[in-house]
Amino acid sequence: AKSALQQCYQIAPRQFRKLKSETICPVIPQSMAQIESYRERLNETLDQMMGQPLDLGNREWETSGLNPPFYWPYHGLNDLPLKSKWASLFAGQLPNIAPPPKRNGKPHVGFVVADRHVSVFWKFVGGFLQRLGNEDLSISVIGSRASIQQLNQKPLPQSIELIPIPARLQAAAATIQSQTIDLLFHFEPDADAFGYFLASLPIARLQCTSWGIPVTSGLPSVTDYLSCHLIESESATDHYSERLSQLQRLPAYYFEPATIDRVSREELGFQSNDHIYGCPHSSFKFHPEFDSVMGEILRRDVRGRIAVISGKHAYWDNLLRQRWQRAMPDVYQRVVFLPRLSEDRFRGFLQMCDVLLDPFPFGGGATTYDAIAVGTPIVTLPGEWMRGRVTAGCWRQIGIDSLIATDQEAYFRRAIEIAKNPESRQDLTRQILESKHQLFEDQSAVEEVRGWMLERIHAE
Repeated sequence: AKSALQQCYQIAPRQFRKLKSETICPVIPQSMAQIESYRERLNETLDQMMGQPLDLGNREWETSGLNPPFYWPYHGLNDLPLKSKWASLFAGQLPNIAPPPKRNGKPHVGFVVADRHVSVFWKFVGGFLQRLGNEDLSISVIGSRASIQQLNQKPLPQSIELIPIPARLQAAAATIQSQTIDLLFHFEPDADAFGYFLASLPIARLQCTSWGIPVTSGLPSVTDYLSCHLIESESATDHYSERLSQLQRLPAYYFEPATIDRVSREELGFQSNDHIYGCPHSSFKFHPEFDSVMGEILRRDVRGRIAVISGKHAYWDNLLRQRWQRAMPDVYQRVVFLPRLSEDRFRGFLQMCDVLLDPFPFGGGATTYDAIAVGTPIVTLPGEWMRGRVTAGCWRQIGIDSLIATDQEAYFRRAIEIAKNPESRQDLTRQILESKHQLFEDQSAVEEVRGWMLERIHAE
């Protein structure tokens, strides 16, 4: 991909193509040294290009691909300096949009859904859309025509207005401004260039984001970040360019999965006496520094096997295999790649595992919710960044702290203890199933989010 972008720049040397080619991020880094080297070069590139015109026409912003590289948060480092610097590249170059005037009347909140992201948007936000609106608050959902068509099939109240926006940035911004929205909620502002530059414009008095992308936007135009004290560290305010609000409840109304396809060990190639440690996450979540953790667990448990899900592309799996062969040559063959599964079979696989390993520094999100739904224990070691603290936050919300490790040694011991002891596993499963109602379909979260929205709008 990098060579192709460089060729494009050589054929038609425009600055935005140079920026793309010189900042493309490795998906599966082979070492921490590679990550550090990449970020050092990245900082140099951004410094060199700061203040230079990017030669983007008004009809090119939305298709430029110049949203921040997707894989930065998986490096396990502070992204605030990079995200802020990235946003500064475009200062004074975006279309000139006047801020909306203040308005009176019933507070109006808009939710922006990224194109082709309706499924995950609905998982985390759908319940809010069904319940937030009342006599004190109007709700709208904003997205591409295709996204709005998909949302039309969802069970939404008639009071919610679905607003399709044009595919052109300036026209979309004008459409949103015409709605006189008090607070605009961007679920995934970094998902694509269109959404990123839309959030960069002053199209609402307040703009906020949350853990749809669990890292700061770095955008001066995004005023607020909505989070929860259960998933933030003591230094959290230093991680965001936005005003950080920490609720008491996790800001999600997550529907409990209704269906599951049971999966047997044998059909996935395991023996009945194997200890199965599930780590079924996207390939790019496996940080090089987590390799030693996997190796140590396999060395301490000779019957242990770590089950991972094959990546979107075969070459991602090959890169991981090569890295793991170097990092843990004596045990890497006991890391098993499984085929990609349907959602129902995936939950069946989670239920089949003896224990799940929450990777760090970027841990589980939707996978954590699915695992709790079927009662499977997940051992987690929360780090400094919110993106590695979500599983711990879920356990704290339902009152199960025994699966939260304080250091790597405790992480090893707890995971192995559960995998080797069926009685311990069964007791934990019982606790999880009895307590999970405190996580799913959380009406208290709805009330708290509504109160926060109204307070911020009235304060502004």
